[in-house]
Amino acid sequence: MICSSHLCSSATQRVLGVSYQEMDEAQKMIFAIGIICVIGAIVCLAVAAGLKGNYPTLATIISVGGGVLTVPAVVSYFLLRARARSNNPRVLGTRIHFNQSIGYSLSGGLINVNVVKREIKAQPLVHLRELNPEILVQVNLYPAAPALDVTFLEQSGSDSGGLSKDYLDDLFQGLVQSEQLRFDTIESSSLVVPKAEPEDGEMLDAYLQMGRVMMWCYPTLLIGSHFDPSVFSVAFDLTVEELYGPFEELEFERKLELYRVLLAAQNDATHDELLALLENTEWDADEIQAAATRAYYSNCLPADLVESEAPNMAKILGSSENQLRVREGLKEITRAFLDPQLRGIHMLACGMHTIFEKREDQEEWGSYEALEFSARLQGSVDKELIAASIVYDGGNEEIQKKVGWLQEWIREEATDIEVKQLLKFITGSTGLELDEEISIAEQYVDDDIPVRPFPKVHSCNNQLELAPIPSAYESMNDFSKENFIECVKLVALGEGAGYTES
Repeated sequence: MICSSHLCSSATQRVLGVSYQEMDEAQKMIFAIGIICVIGAIVCLAVAAGLKGNYPTLATIISVGGGVLTVPAVVSYFLLRARARSNNPRVLGTRIHFNQSIGYSLSGGLINVNVVKREIKAQPLVHLRELNPEILVQVNLYPAAPALDVTFLEQSGSDSGGLSKDYLDDLFQGLVQSEQLRFDTIESSSLVVPKAEPEDGEMLDAYLQMGRVMMWCYPTLLIGSHFDPSVFSVAFDLTVEELYGPFEELEFERKLELYRVLLAAQNDATHDELLALLENTEWDADEIQAAATRAYYSNCLPADLVESEAPNMAKILGSSENQLRVREGLKEITRAFLDPQLRGIHMLACGMHTIFEKREDQEEWGSYEALEFSARLQGSVDKELIAASIVYDGGNEEIQKKVGWLQEWIREEATDIEVKQLLKFITGSTGLELDEEISIAEQYVDDDIPVRPFPKVHSCNNQLELAPIPSAYESMNDFSKENFIECVKLVALGEGAGYTES
C-alpha cells in the first residue's frame, strides 16, 4: 500500500513536475478537475461510438461534449505545470529539475543522479525526497539490483563506483548534521542515533525515507560511516508487527527490552540501575529507597511524597500505592531519556523493511547481525584495519617510506574525524568497505616541472598517488614525516577535499 501510493506520486511527478503529496490544496483541486474531465471525455467518446450507427445526431452531440471536456483537462495540465514550477522548492532552491538534465531519473534499472555536489549537504532533505520515488520504482522493477550513476555537474569525473560513494556519503552526512533532524552523537563510537519527536511528522517521514535508502544500498553500496551500530541492533530486534504499528502503542515492558538492547549495543551502563529497578516487580526496602531517591533527584517524584527536600520514606514504605507512583516516576524518567532514540530507530526500521520485503533470497528479518550489517552498509573506521589496507607493490624506497609514515600516522596520531576525512578523499566514502584495499601508485614526474608533494587520488579504484622522489616544491616539501603528513592534511582533510576524481 505504501509502495502503491509512492508509485502514483512518482507518476504525477514525472508528468506534472510535482508529487501528489507535495501539491497544495489549489493544485489538488485543479488535479481533480483535470482527472474528472479526462474520464468524462473518455466516457463521452465511448458512448458516442456506441450510438453512432442508430443515433448519429445524438452521437455527434455527445462526441462534441467529450471534445469540450478535453479543453479544461488540457488547461488543468498547464496550470499544474506552471504552479509546480513557481511553488516547488526543488526547482527554485536547488536547481533540481526532475527527469531532465539536472535531477534524478530511472533508466534501464539504473538511477541516474545529476546534481551539483555542494548542494547535497546544503539541502539534503530535498535530495532525499528526490531519490526516494526512484528507489521505490526501481526496487519494484529490479529488486536485487541497486545501482546508481552519479554525475557531479560543473565538475569532471565519471562514476565507476567512487562518485556513488561520494554522493551517498555527502547525502547522509548532510542529513545527520541537519538542524531539522535531531541526531545525537554516542560518546563510545562518535557516531549518531536519531532522536524523534512524536509530533514532528516531517522529521518522522525523513527517518522513514532514510531507512529506505539504507536498506536499498545494502549490501552493495556504502553510505559512509555515520550511524552507531546500536541503531541496527534495535531495528532487527523489532518484529514486523511492531514495525507496522505505532511506536506509542508498544507496551512499556517491551520498551524495557528494547532499551536493554540499545544500551548494551552502545556500551552504556548509565541507566543500568534504573532499568534494573523497573524490571524488578517486587522491591525490597533498599530498592524502594533507591527508586524514590532517583525519582526525587530527577524531579519525577510526586510532590506529596516529598518532605523537607527529601523523599518521604515513611509514607512511601507504608503504601504499595505510593510505591507504584514512584515506579511511574521512574518510567517517566526512562521515557524522557530513551523513547526519542527508540522512536527514531523505529521509523528508520519501518523504511528499511519496506525495501527488505521487496527483495528475494534475503535473510529473515531479525536474523541480521547488527555489527556485520553496519560494516557492510557503512564501512569500517578501524584504524588498524585501514592502515593494513594500504598496499604498495612497487620497489621505490621513497614511496615505501611515505607509506610507512602514513600508516603510522593513521594508527597512532590521527583522530577519528581525520581518518574518516582521509578515507573520503581516497575512496569517496567515510567508511572502508570490508576486504577493500587502498593501492599506492607512483605519481608521474616531469623533469621540467618541480615535483609536487601533494598526493593525488582516483576514488573509483581507491588509488593514492605519491611522489616517487622528495619534493622541494615552492615552500612545501615532503622530506620528513612531519612535512609529508602536513601535505596530506592540506589536500585530504576538510571541506576543500570533498570532491575526488574518478
